[in-house]
Amino acid sequence: MTAFGGSAAMVRGVETAALTGVIDNAGIPLVDAMKESGLDPERMAEARRPSGFCRAYIELHVEQGGRLEKEKLRVGVVTAIVGITRARLTFRGRANHAGTTIMEDRRDAPWPPRRSWET
Repeated sequence: MTAFGGSAAMVRGVETAALTGVIDNAGIPLVDAMKESGLDPERMAEARRPSGFCRAYIELHVEQGGRLEKEKLRVGVVTAIVGITRARLTFRGRANHAGTTIMEDRRDAPWPPRRSWET
């Protein structure tokens, strides 16, 4: 489940099982929050639309940054968005005295990932 749950459900579909185990920072399960808002998690798959259903898609949002208000504008058009990705990474290594251990024998936690990013 991504941060773009509504759009993902409409475009590619989201099965109810994908909602299980999704919780917010306060520990509230998504299915409970949906029910509290009057939504039925069991009907999530019904949000999917067939390919070719529409030629364009407009998603309305309340602007939260204050830019429109500051510029005294009533409407803004978004030309790009920031994709949100969350990941949990674990770096493993071995503690050692950096001054007396030659580089080829070191196993510092950040080194292996860094090498993979450089290639």
